[in-house]
Amino acid sequence: MSSENYVASLYQQYLRSSPKPRMMVCGSPPSQSPTASMVVSSTPPPGSDPDPELHTFREAIALSGT
Repeated sequence: MSSENYVASLYQQYLRSSPKPRMMVCGSPPSQSPTASMVVSSTPPPGSDPDPELHTFREAIALSGT
């Protein structure tokens, strides 16, 4: 499960450095951290991703995980 925490921390860093963050993960209660990792891990098929920035972030996670 340590990989989920790793992804969650990367996700928070991504949102923190993003010029226009859409979710306040930094100010959210700790109970919402697993939700962020679940959203990242459940990647939809290519072409159906509503957020191209998040898709790029998913690709970065996939590359860093190899």
